[in-house]
Amino acid sequence: MPEFKSHEVLTLTVAEKLGFVLVIANALGASAMKYITSTFYRPSTYPSKAVLVESQRFRSVLARSNTRMHQTQSPPSCETYKLWLKEKAQKGYAYAAEDIASEGMETRLLWVGEPWKRGDTKKKVLLYFHGGGYIVALGKGHLSWMKFMKEQVGKYGEDVSIAVLEYYVAPQKKFPTQLHQAVLALNHLIAAGCSPSNIAIGGDSAGGNLSLAILSHYLHPHPQVPKLLEFSTPLAAALLISPWVTVATSSDSFERNKSFDLIVSKLADYWAIEAMGEGVAAAEVAAGRYHAEALLAPESWWKGLDSVVNFVVTTGGAFETFIDDIVEFDHKLKAQSGVKTELYVAAQEVHDGPLFDFTAGRPPSELAIKLTEFLEQGFRAKS
Repeated sequence: MPEFKSHEVLTLTVAEKLGFVLVIANALGASAMKYITSTFYRPSTYPSKAVLVESQRFRSVLARSNTRMHQTQSPPSCETYKLWLKEKAQKGYAYAAEDIASEGMETRLLWVGEPWKRGDTKKKVLLYFHGGGYIVALGKGHLSWMKFMKEQVGKYGEDVSIAVLEYYVAPQKKFPTQLHQAVLALNHLIAAGCSPSNIAIGGDSAGGNLSLAILSHYLHPHPQVPKLLEFSTPLAAALLISPWVTVATSSDSFERNKSFDLIVSKLADYWAIEAMGEGVAAAEVAAGRYHAEALLAPESWWKGLDSVVNFVVTTGGAFETFIDDIVEFDHKLKAQSGVKTELYVAAQEVHDGPLFDFTAGRPPSELAIKLTEFLEQGFRAKS
């Protein structure tokens, strides 16, 4: 069996390469224009000029390219992890990849910090699911962000390591494969003796969707995915960062924020089909399963969530296209879940703001710092 990796590296055809050159050229032109216009007109309530320009660049590239083009720009997740560790800034961090296999499924944990060891009752673990629409592999920005999270929470006196899940990206493998891999990883930690009260889960964008799928799966096991082991205590926390809570793109914020955010309706629609398949999300909902469509779940779906997790944090940017759906989801979650929740909307940010802080090498935003406080709060709370 070949070694597991998030995806096979693709080679573009000559026509695709030429097309991608045009995509990049268009993005550079659009970014330059955004720089000029935001220099002369940018109300104080808007995102920063750097954020607006970067968002324009990503929006231009993503909306005009396809999955093959996206995936040629990033190596498999484990290779990105190795490259990141070689950077001078990562001095003191060592390669620690943990392969997991069971019943024909494989996955891998990429540790930022010392891996959790059997018998360690004090170390906390954040099991992290990276974003990228389920079609883009792990980026260096994710790893630098997780390093920041680990070090900041460490300042509060908590010994935390981050286990980043390497999962198959679509369309090579589609839903619910990634949920199966996430279950495999969480079961691995619990079976090894790590208390659920010392584990938080979290993710950005599609990773937020996967975090919600895990919570749904504990309450309502998906028939195509192995069950989670029974928790002796609830998980410490779930961090949902700009979570993808529905494949629908009809909320007002898609129109209101389309000139600010990197995600527009055309891209979200395309990625949903690539990640899940044509009509799969609707078929799941028709079957009464909301693992991929958290927003559409009835309020009763979340009843008993307080036995699964102690604290759910949901965040978003006021200028992202997902924001109306994110806020509506948070309201529905509060209704019957019984769990402690926190909604935090960053006033001047777009989609997945903290990730792009670290991708671009900017100082951490207010939200990036706030998330470390939420994580520490989750670990500090008594189960």
